[in-house]
Amino acid sequence: MTEPITGARSYWDEGLRIVSPRRNFDLKIGVRILFDAGDIDADQELETAFPGLDGPETDLRQMRVYVLGRVYDAFDFKLHIDFANVAEIKDNLFRITKIPFLRPFVFGNQKEPISLENIASLTNSTFMERALPTKAFSPSRNIGITYNRAALDERMTWAVGGFLNTDSGSELGEARDRISGINGLDLTARITGLPWYTDQGRSLLHVGLSYGHQFTDVLGSDGHTR
Repeated sequence: MTEPITGARSYWDEGLRIVSPRRNFDLKIGVRILFDAGDIDADQELETAFPGLDGPETDLRQMRVYVLGRVYDAFDFKLHIDFANVAEIKDNLFRITKIPFLRPFVFGNQKEPISLENIASLTNSTFMERALPTKAFSPSRNIGITYNRAALDERMTWAVGGFLNTDSGSELGEARDRISGINGLDLTARITGLPWYTDQGRSLLHVGLSYGHQFTDVLGSDGHTR
């Protein structure tokens, strides 16, 4: 006797989940907001040196709507829209899951696999901002293809990707995820290992190495490493 088919099911699980009757379509919709507020009580000397420094300040850093989904177990997709920074292009990518040799590949606008701090979400970062060397030397999102694999019971990972360099690395801060042109190709790779892991993660040693090369000579100028 076949199981009766009922309507789509929706529920809350760290976001709104919508699942089709036969689970052919699984969708998750969420919102992430990062809002900073502070007040500076500057003395006369500071106020003279930095006019307007004194007083309260607020900053809506992120108001991001994200959509994660799976369709017919054939492919996964992720869409991010940041209403606080409408000019920036966030994660817009997909992964084919039906074809075994294509599963490790991710296609679309995504972060290049370099630097743990750069790859991790700001909601999981230790401090309010990423470290200055990370922001200065690590590329952010670009359009490309990434190949990801894990080994040794997921205690080792590696990733390699090819990307169109879209000039986002030429400007720091809020402009890092803007597409302002294509000036070359990026080849980026990262490998990590977990040689020591005890007490369910209370003690561990995690090591990683990243490398990126920018081929700007494809448009007639010299290539350089970063």
